[in-house]
Amino acid sequence: MFILGTDEAGYGPNLGPLVISVSVWTAERDLDGTEMFKRLRPIVCQASNKKTLKSVHGAFLLDDSKKLYQGRKAAGLKHLEYALLSALRSLDRLDNDVCFSDLFNALTVCNEQTYPLPSWEKPESILLPIDADKTYLDETTAAFKRIQEESGIRLTDLRSDVVFPARFNAQCDALGNKSTLLSKTTLNLLKSAMINCPGETVVWCDKHGGRNFYADLLNDCFNESSQKQDVENRDEKDDNAQLLLFDDLPKGDEQLTLTLEYETKDSADAQPDFVEILEQSESISSYRFPWQGYVRTIHFQAKSDCSPPAALASIACKYLRELFMNQLNEYWQKKIPDLEPTAGYPVDAKRFLEQIRSEIDFPIDQLWRKK
Repeated sequence: MFILGTDEAGYGPNLGPLVISVSVWTAERDLDGTEMFKRLRPIVCQASNKKTLKSVHGAFLLDDSKKLYQGRKAAGLKHLEYALLSALRSLDRLDNDVCFSDLFNALTVCNEQTYPLPSWEKPESILLPIDADKTYLDETTAAFKRIQEESGIRLTDLRSDVVFPARFNAQCDALGNKSTLLSKTTLNLLKSAMINCPGETVVWCDKHGGRNFYADLLNDCFNESSQKQDVENRDEKDDNAQLLLFDDLPKGDEQLTLTLEYETKDSADAQPDFVEILEQSESISSYRFPWQGYVRTIHFQAKSDCSPPAALASIACKYLRELFMNQLNEYWQKKIPDLEPTAGYPVDAKRFLEQIRSEIDFPIDQLWRKK
């Protein structure tokens, strides 16, 4: 049984990237978040069990990133680092001595070469960890490997997609809104991970921008026969357009009516039965469909990050975004020494933009997210 969790960081801000992550775990059967945490104790702890850290050798926190990171003046990044770096080390993705660019390459699957990357979006050679203790990180890594063997619950993959502003803006323009961008990017990342999941699969996703209906998006992403039919329909439409162009057919409104009738027929030929709708409500939207010979079940639930898979995805997102925001702030503070740093959220982002505007000598959509 494969159990996956996804999450995002940076959906609301105007500055910095949108980061989406998915983590993949295996177990002998479908386990909910409560059961998974129970079996991974005492090494893997939720924020509510923080006292365990002082009494159990190698223990670390795994929870919603918002509970583990309250800014650099508190515990800093250390709780995110113990969880994320221990996870990547257990997957043999990272060595002991790594920098930000190593982490980026170990995690990300995004392809950005079609979009220009300003210097603050290129991962620097800053050494990691930043706030965590290296010796204790060795202990958490060893403990995490051990508890996976003992519990029968194993992390098998962790990957992220970093959507920088230029790509974000272009895709928002193409799709019409950022909610659809979030859903499509998440499902494409999920699909890339599920290729390596040859078995029954359960996925937990947070809801996307308040959306309650996902069947059409799932069909578009996973239904290969539907995708093939779409291509055939487009080819047939092109052929039909040529016939309309060269045949002696009526012009004006009558020809427009023929075209609209053809497009209506295409819509009616869609295949809605590929995705089985289990539930659609404000609290949870659940679906089931076959893909690559196995049953896949996907739940979109508000605040779904209460399971280890979703929590680890949340931590990966938050850590990557924080490192990129640190780079952005440091880049502009070198140009404007008295500049206050920003987290990128709308009100303060506008203040930040106005203060750096005189130094901007590139297209603004490389920096500023329109939505």
